[in-house]
Amino acid sequence: MKVTHALPLAALALALLGSSGFAQTAPVVFGLTQTYLPTQFTAGNGVGQAVTVADDMTIDGFGFYLEQRGGGDVDFFILNQTTGQTIVDPTGVSTVASPKQWDNLDFNTPLALTGGDTYIFGVYGDNLMTVGTQPQATFTSDGLGVGASYDFTGTTNTGSAANEVGLRIYSNDPPDAPEPSSLLLLGTGILAAAGVVRKRLTS
Repeated sequence: MKVTHALPLAALALALLGSSGFAQTAPVVFGLTQTYLPTQFTAGNGVGQAVTVADDMTIDGFGFYLEQRGGGDVDFFILNQTTGQTIVDPTGVSTVASPKQWDNLDFNTPLALTGGDTYIFGVYGDNLMTVGTQPQATFTSDGLGVGASYDFTGTTNTGSAANEVGLRIYSNDPPDAPEPSSLLLLGTGILAAAGVVRKRLTS
């Protein structure tokens, strides 16, 4: 049986939209390459990947590498492991029966993540679901770190999982730009250094 939850006002305000297999337009800021080992989960069960956040940022969506027997919807969710809060309630994302592909949940409004907190990005299905996993695979990140992975029944954490999970996080949030005063100091330093070099050359 598929678990459904009433969305809180915060989640409604985000106006979350699911898309099946379409590429996210925002850049990948976190990419685990776990696409090789298939791990199967029965109906109502799934997996979550913890991600540490270094600084405040926003994200525009996330995706898993998966397939589900009979296709249909799988449910994506996000938990704040640090505070124990549900950040994104289970939201249906259409997937395919085969082969596995990257399925994404896209946000119309960017979702804010708090620096110093750890978030679990999770998924479970309403049929036999297969997710790409792999231990100790390489990853790319921009201020995000790989945490532990966990097995889930619905959104209930049932213990540590053996392998990391194929997960992508997308964001248009750019790195912090230097403040004008910092740029001015940098420019002054460069000019001063150039003056010293010129003086030595002419002396």
